[in-house]
Amino acid sequence: MYRSRGFSLLELMVVLVVLALCSAIALPRLFAADSHGSLHAQGDELAAVLHDLSDGAVLAGHALGLHVDDYGYQVLQRAGGDWQVMHVQSLPGTGSAQADAPTLRLVAGECLRRIDNAVQIVVTAAGLATSCRIELASRSQMIEVEMDAAGNVSKRPKDAI
Repeated sequence: MYRSRGFSLLELMVVLVVLALCSAIALPRLFAADSHGSLHAQGDELAAVLHDLSDGAVLAGHALGLHVDDYGYQVLQRAGGDWQVMHVQSLPGTGSAQADAPTLRLVAGECLRRIDNAVQIVVTAAGLATSCRIELASRSQMIEVEMDAAGNVSKRPKDAI
């Protein structure tokens, strides 16, 4: 009788996807520098999360989603027909009296239509994504992070109003 020892390649890949999502969220926060660079670091972090959602959904074989509000976002996974929260991320300085506290705002794309009353951005197991443009803004700076329907992510600075 043949006995299998160890883990399958699929199990290892799912673990790597979860670790990549966690590190994409946590590591940039550890290395954020001054307040000017901090918004750019948060933009990099958001772009990395969107990129990891795209890769993670394909590798995990099920849909992943993102819910965005003014002060942060939630990473969700589709399990058994319901969305389950995997991670909640608040922007630094939000909810405080800090004058230059950043905010997030969905500004364009299919993501403006809510799905399931919670998830605005969905990436399917086939890698298809809800197109979106998200503004990350403070009083003096603005960063735009965009994802197209193929899951490609870009980030660019924008002139603040």
